[in-house]
Amino acid sequence: MSIDLYLIYLLMVPILVCGGTKEERKKKLEKYLSDSDITEVDLLIVKGEKSIGIDEVKKTRKWAFLKPYESKIKAGVIWDAEKLTYQAQNALLKILEEPPEGCMFFLETEEEENLLATIRSRSKIVYLKKGDEEVVFSKEEIINYLNCILNGAVGEKFKLAEEIYKRKGDIERFTGALREVLREMVVGYYKGESFKLEETDVGEDDVEKMIEMIEKLDKMEYLYKRNVNLRLLLENYFL
Repeated sequence: MSIDLYLIYLLMVPILVCGGTKEERKKKLEKYLSDSDITEVDLLIVKGEKSIGIDEVKKTRKWAFLKPYESKIKAGVIWDAEKLTYQAQNALLKILEEPPEGCMFFLETEEEENLLATIRSRSKIVYLKKGDEEVVFSKEEIINYLNCILNGAVGEKFKLAEEIYKRKGDIERFTGALREVLREMVVGYYKGESFKLEETDVGEDDVEKMIEMIEKLDKMEYLYKRNVNLRLLLENYFL
């Protein structure tokens, strides 16, 4: 088992596999399951023809709280997760936020935008390009970028712009993941939740900057689609 996968299991972070083709996503999930040594009796497959309703999620919850029979951990795999109804997604979110000990979840979808932003932000997103080239933007990675944008020195910001530019084939994934984290923090702040950046509590001034960053993201994406130089857009955005 890889160190990265082992840490994910320790933290019980759900994995959301998207992008690529159906077959590529299937192979990726099978690789995860193979690496984790989960036996068939400790594996739950959830899928639906047209939709996956709340009753199915309730059954999954009951299963999740049972101890593994043979393996160290058990896993629930939700195929075509975009078929989860709104009510089912909310019910699933409660499980993902406080997963039972020894149980983790894998979600597979070709339409991740149809999943709740809270499910996506709670998950480690694994995006596959065609050809099974993996691109991952974890929430932790995005928060590190956000720390740099808000608090980093000018040189650090230019370095970050260069790093993202080198991954320009995934710029839409980056902006989408950043937007999700920004929105989650803004909404959470006004709900009374607390967040920290560089060990400092996020305050009203930070939230105002985040709202401005969301607006600038929309403008940056608009200009990029009209062939404005991406490196200049990134440097301008980070500064």
